Amino acid sequence: MPSRDPKTPPPHSTGAAVDLTLQDADGRAADMGCPIDETTDRAFPAHYASAGDPASRAIHVRRELLNEVMAGAG
Repeated sequence: MPSRDPKTPPPHSTGAAVDLTLQDADGRAADMGCPIDETTDRAFPAHYASAGDPASRAIHVRRELLNEVMAGAG
């Protein structure tokens, strides 16, 4: 959770982080498994990695794709 101490502001409010997601060809946001600002276990990058159902596996694949694209861009 972000710090409430004004000497150490949350990274998002200082430009140190950005929120990203994937979109389909029609501009609809892809299901990434949880809302961007969620702080539960579902928000952890590998949360769906060992899931067996197709919908959860698809979420994991999309998260991996986003990670690979960001890493490739530097």
